[in-house]
Amino acid sequence: MNALSSNNAIDFADLSLSFKGRKLLDQFSLSAPSGDRLAILGASDSGKSVLLKILIGLVHPSRGSASLMGKDCWKESLTVRMQCGYVPRRAVSDPQDTVNDVLNLSAALRLGQEIDWDFVQSQV
Repeated sequence: MNALSSNNAIDFADLSLSFKGRKLLDQFSLSAPSGDRLAILGASDSGKSVLLKILIGLVHPSRGSASLMGKDCWKESLTVRMQCGYVPRRAVSDPQDTVNDVLNLSAALRLGQEIDWDFVQSQV
């Protein structure tokens, strides 16, 4: 993997990924400096979810590198996951739940019974 800048919040460099002969990402690069807001928009099946899964270390690209806050998303995936959250499109929740409800549910599922709710609320 390539060395990435630790000055950026997010760095994707030359990411490529294929699955069953289909290119999901083809030499994708993007840098977002700390403090910037970033929206990832695109048509269905354009690679948005794959990109986010690479960011949190759930999927390893066949080529390229990714970092979050200077941490390698694959080699330091546990540290990266502690710095960000990912709620999949098909989250199991009630349609009337608020975003806060879904994030609290995700925290409870991830952290188990011994949860410091004050800490969780400070992160949400």
